[in-house]
Amino acid sequence: MKGAAGGAGEAGRLQFFSPATPATPAPRYLAPMILRVRRSDVLRATLPANTGNTGYLGFAPDGSDYHVVVPVDEQIARGIKAGNRPDDGTPFGGYREWSYFQCLPHESDAVGARENQVRDNAAVLVGWAAQRNIHLEIDD
Repeated sequence: MKGAAGGAGEAGRLQFFSPATPATPAPRYLAPMILRVRRSDVLRATLPANTGNTGYLGFAPDGSDYHVVVPVDEQIARGIKAGNRPDDGTPFGGYREWSYFQCLPHESDAVGARENQVRDNAAVLVGWAAQRNIHLEIDD
């Protein structure tokens, strides 16, 4: 049945449901909220590889907000990725229940190396967020 709750909708078009009323589709005129992430924040979180630190962007569960967490000691980050989370559920000073994207560091001091890594991080971030139903755009 076209447009039924949980159905595929029109020609593969995604339908979004409100958590408060999961069986009621959102009106068609409402587009999903798009979070605008500043490119300068991706730049801030893209650190040199030789610092022993890494940078993260944290995203609210509903995709309404984000914040930058830098610098994060690589050993602490490795422990968190291995499942050693703090008792309060807040990784490295972040917020409980938020999702964190690690910006890979740039490996070289060559001209353009950091800019290339920022571009790569931004492209991967958009896909990573989409997998979590967070719709975002990178603002230049």
